[in-house]
Amino acid sequence: RWLASHFGLTTTDARSRKMHSRTIKSHNNCALLDASSHGHVEVCQWLIQQFNLTTVDIKTNFNDAFTSAAIHGHLEVCKYLTIQAHLKDDDARVHNNYALRLAAEYGHLDVCKWLAQQFNLNIWDVRACNNAAFTSSAMNGHLDMCQWLAQYFKLTLEDVQDCDNSAFKWAARNGHLALCQWLISHFGLTTNDVRGYDSALSVSAMNNQMAVC
Repeated sequence: RWLASHFGLTTTDARSRKMHSRTIKSHNNCALLDASSHGHVEVCQWLIQQFNLTTVDIKTNFNDAFTSAAIHGHLEVCKYLTIQAHLKDDDARVHNNYALRLAAEYGHLDVCKWLAQQFNLNIWDVRACNNAAFTSSAMNGHLDMCQWLAQYFKLTLEDVQDCDNSAFKWAARNGHLALCQWLISHFGLTTNDVRGYDSALSVSAMNNQMAVC
């Protein structure tokens, strides 16, 4: 607040990333993006009110404020920006469901649950980019996320086998034993899903994941 008052900053300044003592020149992105990515909901509120930021400022590009808040797990910021920007179902699906995919990859289960309910996401949203939401969460060992995605969106064996069993292979490669065991029991993976070139066994062995081997 002191900076805004002391230097007489304007809306253009709030959209800038580079600050100088006399002026702030526009450069690709805005303060709102930075506040959103760090979960500062009160700062977001102040920026929008102080500088009259618009819907365009909230959802301008691939790394927009809403998506950045989602992938960093800041649910309250997501809720606030949704109201301020009057976001619709398709706004959460931009860039092949980037918000859901990255929130799932980083294990932000509460954000993913909210996204699914708020924006009426369906199984095709999870299947975007070769089931990236499920595969990336498996890759990082987020068992609770995988279980929820499978249950909520009613994922099938074919979804898990997509891209040559990539979800199972990534889980094995990174040593996520409990997740591998769950994938087998829940989806009924067989010996054929483990065998073959670049198999789960070979990639887990390559990465010295003895427990999984």
